[in-house]
Amino acid sequence: MPMNRIFAVVIVCLAAALTCIAQTTGPERIDLTPASKADWTGGGPPGGEICGVAQDRRNPQVLYAGTTSGIFKSSSGGDAWVAASNGLPRVDGLCYRLEIDPSQSAILFAEVFGRIYKTIDGGVSWASIDSGLTDSALPTIDPTNPDRIYTVSGDRIFRSPNGGRSWTVVRAAGLPVNEIETTFIVDPSNPAVLYVGSHEGIFKSRDTAESWSPADSGLSDKRISRLAMDPTNSTILYAATSDRVFQSLTSGASWKDMGHSFPGGVQSLIVDPSNPTTLYVATETEVFVMQSGGTWQRITPDVADIVINSFAVDLLDSSTLFTCTWTGLFRSTNAGKTWSVSSSGLTLQNVRQLAVLGPDGRTVFAVGLYGMLFKSANYGDHWDIVSGLPRGRIWAVTADSTGGRMIFTLVDDEIYGSRDAGVTWSLVRIDSSLTAGSLPTLDSSQSTVIRADFRDRILYSLDDGATWSLFKPRLPNPYLSASVWIHPHNSQILFASGLISGLYRSRDGGQTWNQVSEAPGSLGYSLFLDVNQAETMYMLTHEGSFPSHAYKSTDGGFRWEPMRVDASPDGTVEFLAMVPSKPTILFAGIEDDSDAFPRPRTLLKSTDGGASWTVANSGLPSTAGLLGSIASPPGDDAILYLGVAGAGVFKSTDGGEHWRPAAAR
Repeated sequence: MPMNRIFAVVIVCLAAALTCIAQTTGPERIDLTPASKADWTGGGPPGGEICGVAQDRRNPQVLYAGTTSGIFKSSSGGDAWVAASNGLPRVDGLCYRLEIDPSQSAILFAEVFGRIYKTIDGGVSWASIDSGLTDSALPTIDPTNPDRIYTVSGDRIFRSPNGGRSWTVVRAAGLPVNEIETTFIVDPSNPAVLYVGSHEGIFKSRDTAESWSPADSGLSDKRISRLAMDPTNSTILYAATSDRVFQSLTSGASWKDMGHSFPGGVQSLIVDPSNPTTLYVATETEVFVMQSGGTWQRITPDVADIVINSFAVDLLDSSTLFTCTWTGLFRSTNAGKTWSVSSSGLTLQNVRQLAVLGPDGRTVFAVGLYGMLFKSANYGDHWDIVSGLPRGRIWAVTADSTGGRMIFTLVDDEIYGSRDAGVTWSLVRIDSSLTAGSLPTLDSSQSTVIRADFRDRILYSLDDGATWSLFKPRLPNPYLSASVWIHPHNSQILFASGLISGLYRSRDGGQTWNQVSEAPGSLGYSLFLDVNQAETMYMLTHEGSFPSHAYKSTDGGFRWEPMRVDASPDGTVEFLAMVPSKPTILFAGIEDDSDAFPRPRTLLKSTDGGASWTVANSGLPSTAGLLGSIASPPGDDAILYLGVAGAGVFKSTDGGEHWRPAAAR
């Protein structure tokens, strides 16, 4: 078989699974020291996980966004955003939740990791106001007396008469505090009356939270997730359970089912503040609207495979809507008919992978952790969402870094290719009898496409993926072919690894395979092949959970020695990267030896093939989260791009000695 243009194969499912494990495993202590101003400065692409928005009623162009990387402010109705988190700790991965004072719009409250903060200057500075409280919820403001606020802290309810300067315990007789699920609702026509939802139903207080009684007659499900009140008539209430919405016209005395199921759970339940006969429901994946008691209509942003955190309606203009998602903020100005991205300046994208197109490093692609593809055509100074792909979750991207000719991306389980730098895309069709597999990556010095499926088979194409054939014989073990690499010096030498089967090597273009018996690890590998030293290669093992270990071989992969990464407390490495144009230059990301949450990550650099390491963190946030990916053009070892969790892409023009945020305009 001719082996003239070869695409290696890299699987993304295992890496994605390990990333999720790393993000959800939390240690014992959280560092709540206020972060520096530099720690709130990230790079593009724009977007990231948006938890919710709050709007200034007096100046509706002013919006605040609570994210998983701090609080941001817009003075342009969402067109552009700036960080507004001075005085807050940076705790990547956890939501910063917001509540704005209805009468004094410069006053906001924020909660993160059970701590409460307050600003009195519109987000210029924040200070904690939870002395004596532990594990607190976002406060609820009394709309008739904004100095009076309520919160749940631990297993008790607290009330403050002075905006959080001091707190007193509320008796809360009859209320199962440990089961509370929603924030409080204060009746604006009678502020002594409060409602709250719990896993045991809805409860009502008539004496400013001192005593409570059930108010859930007619509910078929008492596991309450959301509560809402008609802003013009406080006798009308709405409640959401696991998948249903109920209405009460009697101040909670009785409830009726509104006749629609919402699979996936209700994330937001919103009464239109300008037109209270309009009701909105957002689930994790869809947004619905019901007007004047009619039928529910779907108005979900049809722009990506989104996961929704919350939904909001403009306080004064019912046609302006906001959907807060894991990938960014989306805005509609025509009542949900069309949506656009409203994330410029929200520099908190979680970048799972980077790829450089062409030898000069000008064009860069980035895959967000939650499945969006971005492109920069000017060295990272400006980013756009890539269009032309079907709706679905984008898992990976790979590009021809030498010739600048081809790009492939994986959308759900289908591969799409582009020959014009991502302007247009076409489906790479594979025989339906072949199982889903991994994404082809380009070795532009050759001319054959190779990819793997999940049934011990490797496929090849001689026409850029138009038609496919199987190597024969099949690989030795089922479920082997998770990843395939082609040696840069000899295209007849291939490596393949699997989720459970170890590392295999072929010396005849895939016709026969032998297991590399001394390869460590068991759940897959990432290989980095030295283009200058034919027998030198590096390996990062995947052993079921982060962190992993790094190894080096100088005999073509038969014997492997552990790499000593000096600053790693236990020798573990989260990611490994090699500079293609100078393969003795390596980067490694490690997790600091700390019980803080999140544990800061350190970027290390080696210029001697891993024999020694130095810290290369200059310019990166001191609270940098999981370091995701490094990419560089093949002919220039000075230009580097680095993905940082919760902070987007950072760029270096001096080989990683210093970093700066890639712009997010």
